[in-house]
Amino acid sequence: MAAGLRDVLGEALAAKVGRTWDEHRERAARDAVAVAGLARVVGDPRPAVVAALDGEVFDLPALAAVRDLLVAAGG
Repeated sequence: MAAGLRDVLGEALAAKVGRTWDEHRERAARDAVAVAGLARVVGDPRPAVVAALDGEVFDLPALAAVRDLLVAAGG
């Protein structure tokens, strides 16, 4: 993947994209460990997980969006 990125983006931007990709993968791994720990604490092996949102949840429409995500995750 890195070589393909360098060909398209150039060396500097490809390096930046690669670092960002690595940071996101590390964050996802930490989040997975945290979610598993919380699931153990609350005794539910299948917690509803809502992806990161684009904005803050500070009003009723945002809360409704979170509700919709939780309902969808609960199947």
